[in-house]
Amino acid sequence: MEKNYKKNWETEFYGLEFKDKRLKKRFFQVMEAISASPDKSVLCAAGTRTSAKAAYRLFAKEEITMETLLKSISKATVEKLRQMNTERILLLQDTTSISFGNRKGIDGMGYYCDSEQKGMMVHSCIAVTEGGLPVGLIHQEALTRKKRKNSTATKEEKKARPVEEKEGFRWMNTLRQANNLIPDEIEHVTVCDREGDFFELFADAQKLGEKFLVRLTQNRLTKEGGKIFDNLKALPVQGTMMVQVARNSKEHTPSRKAVMEIRWEKQNIKKPARRKEKTLPDTLPLTAIYVRESGKKDGLSWFLLTNNEVKNWEDAEREIRCYAQRWKIERFHFVLKSGCKIEEKQSRSYECLKLLTLLYSVIALQILNLTYLGRLCPDLPAELFFEDWEWKVLYCAARKTKTLPSEPYCIQDVIYDLASLGGRKGAPSDGIPGVKSLWEGMLKLYTLLEYREFIV
Repeated sequence: MEKNYKKNWETEFYGLEFKDKRLKKRFFQVMEAISASPDKSVLCAAGTRTSAKAAYRLFAKEEITMETLLKSISKATVEKLRQMNTERILLLQDTTSISFGNRKGIDGMGYYCDSEQKGMMVHSCIAVTEGGLPVGLIHQEALTRKKRKNSTATKEEKKARPVEEKEGFRWMNTLRQANNLIPDEIEHVTVCDREGDFFELFADAQKLGEKFLVRLTQNRLTKEGGKIFDNLKALPVQGTMMVQVARNSKEHTPSRKAVMEIRWEKQNIKKPARRKEKTLPDTLPLTAIYVRESGKKDGLSWFLLTNNEVKNWEDAEREIRCYAQRWKIERFHFVLKSGCKIEEKQSRSYECLKLLTLLYSVIALQILNLTYLGRLCPDLPAELFFEDWEWKVLYCAARKTKTLPSEPYCIQDVIYDLASLGGRKGAPSDGIPGVKSLWEGMLKLYTLLEYREFIV
């Protein structure tokens, strides 16, 4: 299972220690193997059935727990943030469903939707710089339903339940975990999509002193008697800005630039009438921002809510650009499910599949980090990420040459050469290499590296 190329896994699992020192070495060997073939099964990645069995025995050990590994992964991300000394950090939260189809033999695995499909919901929080560079995982939790989704309760009955009894509590729990993990000197903002639109989250963030930026789905009442959406729409346009709209593969729409009209105003958000808890404040003073695509009746439209100070146009523009980075967690899920093929992994245990999801999440974020690093910091030397002989193999294989470059080989060159190995044709219309061609190129590179010593 052990390869000839080595990654410093200490940087990804900060302070990870076991009573048996051999266990740590074995764990890192397994990580090395599965990261070299993230799209393959554990059996194929391990190389032999004996090695695969050894890997699963490792995952079953009492010391190898979600809590232990997640703690070290989170610490590793925070340590990276300390060293980066960067601008505001965005903590992107979102949930994705992991389906295991009709597999019946997974001990403890329940349902993730109202069908007979087995699976789980995985809620993750990743740290991304304000400039858009994915750094690492902050928190992750999974849940599976013993029964299919309850469709008998009314919408109002579901809303009236205490937030701790709802599946949506994971949003609040993740915010609390981030509050415990990230030191105050690192400026950070929790960013959520419309699933994070609930009053208890806003109140909890205010109480903890955590900053948040949430896309609204509910036209909430204000203390003055109006509603947020109506109040914002009545305002004059306070400015316009250009936003890069990401490609939507589901609707087959390409990436494009859009001119957005901006309106914003401080609003006193009223506590919902169904919430009777005395611990919740009656109102919260928050800033609402209305973003609407100019000149298009059915164009993009966002209503954002934040407890960040928005005093002027520059502040409003900054919040909008921060929310636009939320797309990075969608790309993370794409790599995890399509690149690492997490839904195809095999195990007889729900607990083991949760553990595998966590480990492959670390690998998915490495791929995502390399992708965007090549765009944001193209001149960084390749030696920061690859051993000398590794990048030389990449260069020669991608360019079909035996002559090494005379000029410094940088991370931008790495990205384009990996994409070339991954099947990118390099047509003028191709644009910057995407994450898919990058991971496919990395798989081919790992294969070349593995068999290099046998090639004369």
